Amino acid sequence: MSAFTSRPILYAGTLLIALGACTGVVEAPDEGSGTTTAAQCSSQTFWKDKDMGSEFMHPGGKCNECHNKNTNTSAPNLFIAGTVYQTFHEPDECNGVNGDPVSEAGLNDVTVVITDGSGRSLPPVPVNRVGNFQYVDKVIPPFSVKVVKGGKENRMTMSPPHGDCNACHTQMGANDAPGRITIPQ
Repeated sequence: MSAFTSRPILYAGTLLIALGACTGVVEAPDEGSGTTTAAQCSSQTFWKDKDMGSEFMHPGGKCNECHNKNTNTSAPNLFIAGTVYQTFHEPDECNGVNGDPVSEAGLNDVTVVITDGSGRSLPPVPVNRVGNFQYVDKVIPPFSVKVVKGGKENRMTMSPPHGDCNACHTQMGANDAPGRITIPQ
């Protein structure tokens, strides 16, 4: 077979590989090798107001990267902040879980519980209607974190290296994180 007649096969193969790479399917590190999960925005709604300062801004983004007094004097300084999602592989700017509904006990339905290095549990941090949460006071390290909903919890298995939760809990996961912070099922 000449080089001229094999090119259409080569081009078709390359096109199929390229199309496969653009499907939004990612390997889910938390589900074992060879398992794939489609990246999705479970809420089907996105933040569209750019940097219009609000507690609802930039879900999934690195909160403390901007909320740092050394780099941004107009933003409030956050010590621990992040976004809670329905699934592990949600894109940036996708609104997370709606934490606004209030339970019968009068508490927010989805909260983040932080235990500081002295073993003291801090008051539960509410998750807002786009899944964002924030804690502004300093916390004694090493601290532990868990997400609580309806009596169930997802506990982080290690002490976080810092309070910028979305820096590791990205769509694909970084620094051994399995992906996004998720609600307990």
